[in-house]
Amino acid sequence: MALLTLFLSIWAFRKSRHGRTRLPPGPRCLPLVGYLPFLGTDLHRSFTELAQIHGPIFKLWLGSKLCVVLSSPAVIREVVRDQDGTFANRDPTVAALVYSDNANDVIFGPNGSTWRMLRKIFVREMLSKPNIDACYPLRRQEVRKIITDVYSKVSTPIDIGELAFLTVFNATTSMLWGGTPEGKKWSATGSMARDEYSQKHFVASITLVTLLLVIWAIRKSRHGRTRLPPGPCGLPLVGYLPFLGTNLHRSFAELARVHGPIFKLWLGCKLCVVLSSPAIIKEVVREQDRTFANRDPTVAALIMSHNANDIVFAPDGSTWRMLRKVLVHEMLSNRNLDACYTFRRQEVRKIVIDVYSKAGTPIDIGQLASLTVFNATTSMLWGGTPEGKEWSISLGAEFRAAVSAFSVLMEKPNISDFFPTLARFDIQGIEKETKKISLWVEQIFDSLLEQRMEVNAAKRMNATQKDFVQSLLELRDQQGSGSSITLKHMKSLLLDIVAAGTDTVSAMAEWVMGELMRHPKVMQKVYEELKSVVGLNDIVEEFHIPKLKYLEAVVKETHRLHPAAPFLVPRSPSQTSTVGGYTIPKGTKVLVNVWAMQRDPQIWDRPLDFQPERFLSNAEKVDYSGNNFMYLPFGSGRRICAGLPLAERMLSYVLATFLHSFEWKLPFGTELDLSDKFGLVTKKSTPLVLIPTPSFLVIWTLAKPKKQMASLPPGPHGLPVLGYLPFLGTNLLTSFTKLARCYGPIYKIWLGNKLCIVVSSPSLAKEVLRDQDTTFANRDPSIATLAVTYGARDIIWSSYGSSWRILRKLFVREMMSNTNLAACCNLRKDEVRKTIRDISSKVGSPMDIGQLIFLTEMNVVMSMLWGGTLEAQKICMTGAKFREVVSEMNDLVMKPNLSDFFPILARFDIQGVERQMKRLYQRVETIFDGVLDECVKLVPADTEETCNNKGRKDFLQILLELKEQELGSTSISRTQIKAILVDIVIGGTDTTATTAEWLIAEILRNPDVMKKVQDELTEVVGMNNIVEESHLPRLQYLDAVVKETLRLHTPVPLLVPRRPSKSCTVGGYTIPKNTRVLVNVCAIHVDPNVWDNPSEFKPERFLCHDSTRYDYTGSNFHYLPFGSGRRICPGIPLAEKMVMYLLASLLHSFEWHLQGDEVLDLSEKFGIVLKKRTPLIAPPSQRLSNMELYA
Repeated sequence: MALLTLFLSIWAFRKSRHGRTRLPPGPRCLPLVGYLPFLGTDLHRSFTELAQIHGPIFKLWLGSKLCVVLSSPAVIREVVRDQDGTFANRDPTVAALVYSDNANDVIFGPNGSTWRMLRKIFVREMLSKPNIDACYPLRRQEVRKIITDVYSKVSTPIDIGELAFLTVFNATTSMLWGGTPEGKKWSATGSMARDEYSQKHFVASITLVTLLLVIWAIRKSRHGRTRLPPGPCGLPLVGYLPFLGTNLHRSFAELARVHGPIFKLWLGCKLCVVLSSPAIIKEVVREQDRTFANRDPTVAALIMSHNANDIVFAPDGSTWRMLRKVLVHEMLSNRNLDACYTFRRQEVRKIVIDVYSKAGTPIDIGQLASLTVFNATTSMLWGGTPEGKEWSISLGAEFRAAVSAFSVLMEKPNISDFFPTLARFDIQGIEKETKKISLWVEQIFDSLLEQRMEVNAAKRMNATQKDFVQSLLELRDQQGSGSSITLKHMKSLLLDIVAAGTDTVSAMAEWVMGELMRHPKVMQKVYEELKSVVGLNDIVEEFHIPKLKYLEAVVKETHRLHPAAPFLVPRSPSQTSTVGGYTIPKGTKVLVNVWAMQRDPQIWDRPLDFQPERFLSNAEKVDYSGNNFMYLPFGSGRRICAGLPLAERMLSYVLATFLHSFEWKLPFGTELDLSDKFGLVTKKSTPLVLIPTPSFLVIWTLAKPKKQMASLPPGPHGLPVLGYLPFLGTNLLTSFTKLARCYGPIYKIWLGNKLCIVVSSPSLAKEVLRDQDTTFANRDPSIATLAVTYGARDIIWSSYGSSWRILRKLFVREMMSNTNLAACCNLRKDEVRKTIRDISSKVGSPMDIGQLIFLTEMNVVMSMLWGGTLEAQKICMTGAKFREVVSEMNDLVMKPNLSDFFPILARFDIQGVERQMKRLYQRVETIFDGVLDECVKLVPADTEETCNNKGRKDFLQILLELKEQELGSTSISRTQIKAILVDIVIGGTDTTATTAEWLIAEILRNPDVMKKVQDELTEVVGMNNIVEESHLPRLQYLDAVVKETLRLHTPVPLLVPRRPSKSCTVGGYTIPKNTRVLVNVCAIHVDPNVWDNPSEFKPERFLCHDSTRYDYTGSNFHYLPFGSGRRICPGIPLAEKMVMYLLASLLHSFEWHLQGDEVLDLSEKFGIVLKKRTPLIAPPSQRLSNMELYA
């Protein structure tokens, strides 16, 4: 037995060595004896039958001897003619060596000088024509003797073969030595020798096969004590290994057809159970998920994962649960993946530009996808490309090679895995090679982690750009938490993400491209969808992906036909259990053959056809969650692929980008081969090579020289000095939208000497407003705004810093707090009721809705500013003075000013804007000083007591109290108080009044919406009641109408301009320090790639189940009416209350309609606040029957 084991090990080692080269096909063989037992006696017939199966050239093992058989003229010609010198040697048997005197003859002698000498003698001397003619009498004599002998045996049976042999033998020997020695005795001796040789051919092989059968029978009877699943018979020791072939998924599918959906087979000493039906698989991955939650790692996998200390191979337990929690909830959470989108986008764009530079030349799609995914993944790991250029060129390439080598070693059959007792010898050297690569990768990770820890210690890490490594290091520092991890865990997780993520996603990308090339109609549908969703003037962003339904179906269908991991990751039960009525012993390797199940004709209609449409009808039922056991490309249960969120994003994003940016075709004369090659990840057996042709979009948007990768964004050419100013027109929104169609979602324009960058896509807006919020936290105020805000000492225009933080803190926490707004409720109510009374006295008369709402808003704001301190008469006088100047201030702020575009001309104030604003500023200053002096006199020392007595505290009262806190952290100056009051008056009146006017205009154009709003008011408020602020939370439809109005008519369409405090990169382009950055939220709000039917007024879109996504917090970058980030509008709480309360009151108390046949004009007049070009005039009519409600 020991000897047999040794031979078996040598055989496996030699076979694995040969596995590195591409040998011809051939039949399956047994260990040691090879194909000897199956040959039979007629080798020529056996070989002919084998050639019919395996082709004109095939291999077979005869014992430990590799034999190749040729049987076609073309192949034979290659050997005997084309490569005659290479194949000129012989392969003599032992007997041949003996009788040829150790191959010193013409037949068996090796090609060389001796053989050439012998052949020369043989051909030119012995067998020359003269010599053969000279020997003719000898041949004639021997043939005549045979004729005489046959004549004497006429009518008796004669062995023709023996007769012919004797004739030729005698004739030949006669020519050798001139006659027949010893006559008849010589003939008998020759015949005997021939018979003896033919009788001894199979003795050794028969003996060996008999011995193996006996051992196998003993072993089988011993395992018969438990009811294991059925399965094929194997050989002793090696089990079924010799019969498997190279494509295990296909072999196992064939075995399943014979033995059923659950069967066993022995692979060496390892018991393996294969499952291939949904019902059986459900028992393992759902019903007994905990029992089968362990893995069965190979020797190479254990080394690579630091002894199974990773997420893939770790056994089920507290450590694995901690690692999964870290990976799923921290590293691969939607929030973190969104934050890392910039890294993915940047790497994908680099690859597209690289492909563009190789347009028209063949490209290996698998290698291209692998490089793309690898670069994107590593960029997310440590926040970009570490060590700059050095990493990307040398170290990065070596790292990719190491990851690829890991995959090869993991897939390679290893004797140590099948025969654990031989693991210590590492016969194939796999363990040694894996340790070598693992050590190198570990050194790389150690260096990167050490570098990052030094950066963290110096506190130089940008908090807004948190990559995977940063997340892990923060968790590592939480030593007392349940999610703290060690450096070993960190390195294992990082390698899991790189190795598993790169291999599977790139393989699937290649399969998808291959299937699309084989199905041009499907390819055309994908192109059409990309054209519809993304457009020809835009580039693919991740927010487009959810809308690419057909591409999603194509990916799902590819996952069905070509699952990345055909057996998933092997499971191993932690205890003996029962599945499908059969016993599964503890420690068994359990394989789930999803490849076979997803091609089962009993489950799928026409399973071998590529039909993405099958996933369009029931897309929700067939997803990647693992709940549908007919479709499990990523597994199911607690051990489902943890990297699913990242894999899904990366695959769709890479494919959509490749397909949208290029058209692909096969090289001329190339046939598409979609055969597969089995491994841990199933790949194409031959690489997919395609030729890209760039689309028009790539040529203009992405095709930039490498040295310009960090250049400014594209943009239109302007005139010298003036830039693009002469071409803008009056409506900047229209101009900016047209420019975005030409130059993409980020572009530059020069306005005089001022560089301006316009951003108009959600992903780029996110980069500015969220990812690099601190960098873009400064404003870019105009000359007019500086004058009116006391040199930008207010909340809106002041630069980011400690002073701004103090102002915002007191404004949000003190003035805009829920408590204070609730305390001011009566002030708002009084002013709105005054407006209702005033309108009721003018029923039937046309009214300017915008002016009406503006006056109401102004009165409300004045009342909230100092309504709790000043007397009513003084409030009215102050409000009247303000109304006179606010409108003029807004006009001046919106007016284009040469001093803003040409700062060098600011001292001359050519248009007089600064002088006019200063005059208005002096009037505002006089008003504020008077009010402040009056309030200081009226406010007693005990402010708290006064507040309690009056029941409310106005804004001015709060500001004066904070001013008295001279040493406090929130103390402010008199100038800052006046600047804040300007913000509230101007910002709080114009924007809300404009929104309310737009809303009434839209519902006048959409009577159905008006009816739904008033029906809701009737139901919630009642016809015998007036609107109170307590009713507002229940007015859901009115809230949706307000949101839809803000979407179509955003009050500040470009938000407040931002200015980076340092040069930075957005969308792969450089944004220089102090550039004016405009976020075109109007373009985002009407983008057909983001919104369905964006030009339609449909409030219902905000009533869907996920309506909470569309609020005013700035978290959803598809909807930003008030901005986002730290410079989001601080007055949202007041604006939201005022708009809803005022509109609800107007629509509940009155019916509104247009005059006669008047056509409603919804054209816009651009400015900092987007207003209607023509005022909205509408006569009101009384809606409530109770006149007391108007009193």
